[in-house]
Amino acid sequence: MLLHDKLKSFDIVLASASPRRRELLRATGIEYRLAGKFDCEEAYPATLPAEEVAPYLSALKSHAYPEELGYNELLITADTIVVLGNEVLGKPRDEGEARSILSRLSGAEHSVVTGVTLRTREREHTFASRSVVRFAELSAEEKNRISHRALAIAAFAQRFQKELN
Repeated sequence: MLLHDKLKSFDIVLASASPRRRELLRATGIEYRLAGKFDCEEAYPATLPAEEVAPYLSALKSHAYPEELGYNELLITADTIVVLGNEVLGKPRDEGEARSILSRLSGAEHSVVTGVTLRTREREHTFASRSVVRFAELSAEEKNRISHRALAIAAFAQRFQKELN
């Protein structure tokens, strides 16, 4: 039995504000409903290895979900991070920080790690997917044109992507 067929028996709840995650799930033809907004302090232990941060945060979000799951509900939470070397690059607070991050990524190889947690009333499974990305060298003009919001949009970043493994 295919995963798609197995998921049909669940009422899927997507707890994500990411338009990309909604688009991906919609493209599979799987029906879901969006969870309402809820608070989750996205903090992780400083000693946690960078590659483990995304799945940790995904599970944290799952446990912060404020509603009790129904018997046939499946909650999906996720978190995506960028890792350069052993450092997790946070979301930039302003355009200057966005340009600084882009300068560090320019011509460099980094990882994009997405952690996903699937949880029902009885079971929970968390996993991660890692992509290695190499950015082309960015000109000063390109760095200056990229705003705080544009950095957060994966499709925009793909414009400068040189290699994906």
